[in-house]
Amino acid sequence: MSLHSPSVLVTPPMHAIQALGDKDETLEVLVEDYIRATELQRSLKNRIEAVMREKEDKAKQDEEITRLASQAAEQETVRLLEANRLLKERMRRAEVAEGEKTACQISPVVVSAPQAAQVSIGHPLQPLPAPRPFVPAVSTRNKWEAIAKLRYTPQKRGDIWFLVSSTWYQKWKRMCAPSHYRGDDSSLDPVDNSDIVDENGVLLSRLVEETHYEVVCKEAWDNFVEWYGQGSYILPRKIITEGVSNYRRAEIYPYKLYIFNMTRIPTLLPQGVTPYIEISKSDTVGSLIDRIIQLSGLKKVDMRFWIVSGTVLQAKPLKGGSYPSDRIQTDGAQPFGDASMLNRRLDDALVESGDAIVYEVRYGGA
Repeated sequence: MSLHSPSVLVTPPMHAIQALGDKDETLEVLVEDYIRATELQRSLKNRIEAVMREKEDKAKQDEEITRLASQAAEQETVRLLEANRLLKERMRRAEVAEGEKTACQISPVVVSAPQAAQVSIGHPLQPLPAPRPFVPAVSTRNKWEAIAKLRYTPQKRGDIWFLVSSTWYQKWKRMCAPSHYRGDDSSLDPVDNSDIVDENGVLLSRLVEETHYEVVCKEAWDNFVEWYGQGSYILPRKIITEGVSNYRRAEIYPYKLYIFNMTRIPTLLPQGVTPYIEISKSDTVGSLIDRIIQLSGLKKVDMRFWIVSGTVLQAKPLKGGSYPSDRIQTDGAQPFGDASMLNRRLDDALVESGDAIVYEVRYGGA
């Protein structure tokens, strides 16, 4: 029989048919495995997203709890500070009331009649510290930010600024700096300048800004007084201009001028501390004369003025407030304060710190 006959059917071997069946089953298994893997991956992804959402919610809850705790702590600090201030205020009022009660029991003191007016221009008297005023509690953060802004206050000629001891200022910074925004500065005393003045309240010589003292504007000084009370040594300084460019600065060391009353009786010369006044070198000769007249209680028409160089006084020092008339020529004293000089600045009039102004009282036109 011919192999090319159409009636002849060729049947594939049995092992081939079985192999095809095995391949179909393997493909079906692979598909099922792929579907399970896809479902497992989707389930795992959903689980991961759920865990991430849970962590985010927990982080938000922790952040909210921290914020509420911080707010509560700050409110509690403010409450404690206010309670502490009120307690101190009540104690102060009780002490004042007790002092008034004691004063009422003291016998009256007879005061003698005042003596004749004299020039009293000695060392400046410092007022007693005033009681702390009642002010609402201010956070250390607000205090720090207020003073920080005022450091950029422009200096204007004639304005009055104030000196603050660097020792006290550093204490204030440690209590109110950004790292201590929730700190307690209620224990800080009023501005204390005692370490930069001598026993008479006069600024020590050769001090350096930002090492020994800070210069603050009036508003900053008023803030310190409002927050902590009035200090015992107040050191105001005038803003002056110097040079062709009118450079502005605080006059840390104003002129120190000694004041003498001329006398013709050397045997009556008193001993003691020589009076002096402090005055800005940018002030006029007329303003200096006016201060001397006001403090002496005399009339300008009855007075004549002389200036004596400070180097002469160092070579031949005087004690007390009287100046012997026989020294006028030997000391090279010059007439001072005539009409042509009244509007000139002291430094322009060649007045120097340490010089002396001698005023002479003329009787009967002499």
